[in-house]
Amino acid sequence: MTAVANKAQPFRFLDLPGELRNKVYKSLLCSYEAAPDRTEDNHPMYWDTVQNYTYASHSNDTAILRVKSQVHREAYDVMVKTNRFVSVVIESPAPINSMLRGACIPLVARGESVTSFPGRVLHVAIQTTVIFTFFGPPDRPESIAAIILARDLPLLCRGISKLQDQISREASKFWDLKVLEMQFIMAPVLLSPRPRYRDDLTSFFCEATQRAILGPFIPLWGVHHVDVCGHVLPEVGAKLKNLLEAARWQDPKIMAMDTVQALVLGVRHGKRNIMVAFTIWTKAYSAIRRMRAGSWWTKLLDLGGRIFIKKVAWLQMWLCLSVVKVGNALWGDTSRHYDIPWRIQHARGSAIRMAWTMAASSIIPGYWKEDYTYPLSDTFNVHIQYELAMCIKLWGKPKRAMEAVMAMKDAWDMDPDDPTLREAFLGN
Repeated sequence: MTAVANKAQPFRFLDLPGELRNKVYKSLLCSYEAAPDRTEDNHPMYWDTVQNYTYASHSNDTAILRVKSQVHREAYDVMVKTNRFVSVVIESPAPINSMLRGACIPLVARGESVTSFPGRVLHVAIQTTVIFTFFGPPDRPESIAAIILARDLPLLCRGISKLQDQISREASKFWDLKVLEMQFIMAPVLLSPRPRYRDDLTSFFCEATQRAILGPFIPLWGVHHVDVCGHVLPEVGAKLKNLLEAARWQDPKIMAMDTVQALVLGVRHGKRNIMVAFTIWTKAYSAIRRMRAGSWWTKLLDLGGRIFIKKVAWLQMWLCLSVVKVGNALWGDTSRHYDIPWRIQHARGSAIRMAWTMAASSIIPGYWKEDYTYPLSDTFNVHIQYELAMCIKLWGKPKRAMEAVMAMKDAWDMDPDDPTLREAFLGN
């Protein structure tokens, strides 16, 4: 009898305490590498310079989900609550694949089948709708579906913000008018039929969890239409919708003040890190462009009047010309950057030319308001002509060399004592 009593009993996993079992589940199903660095300084500035997707590295082993029903129930519960999978489906004529690559968003999976995975805490559908086009039917949109981790939603939101910038940039060319629309479905895991071997996760999606999952989207603004549905509290969904559909500024004085602060902040950073200044100024003038393209612009004009228009026009020109000047100084001499890939050089040139275009647009009659033309000062006119010449010289085609010379001459004629122009013409 003693021998029988002392005989070793087989190990049973379910005899372990629940806390230890959960640690095993996390080790096997939630072993994704640490979240990537989200600071913008360590990410590419231009989407099309990144040619490969970033995938979430992990050492997961899903075999434990096939052991037995009780183990599956516990393991699946831990996997869903810890990883917080989010499916993202985007349809847009804009280069969304470039956005996902350039934003360095770690993808767990990619492909149309990802939406069939039931264990998602959120589904996000994004599309740009063409509501007017000058050239007839719009191009067929790109489409992509992917699953990411909720921890990486800030990277997705940064990419969406840049997508909005691109939409407003295209709208500024008067070719067509696109709007961004977003739909959020909270807790798709609760919307699918639940098999008997999985627990009900309804209690997990409390108000705090819903706000935590949707929180990274709050910095976005100017979305044309937002729909929040699924297992979401009405007040949580309504707040997100109101924030995302609102303008960044409701008060013209605050808009002007914030933009001035961005200009000054860029100058301050420029003394230590010129790339930080370049980024700050680019974001600031992009925000002006998006506000002007939105439906809120008329209200701001009514509240601020011509004083507001004149100040914003002045700020846009200063911001854009600062971007052009810094960009030309950093990257204009391609002979010094022969080892940089053509894609990057092309992206830099496009960004600088766009900044100059936005500066020059400020003086177009009716640009800010139907009956308004910005009174351009001689100083600004000199700078615009000079930076045009430099853009053509550094980034344009060789056959436009004479156009650069004429632009430089126009600037020289307006202010022959300007030190920058004297150096360009006379070398002193």
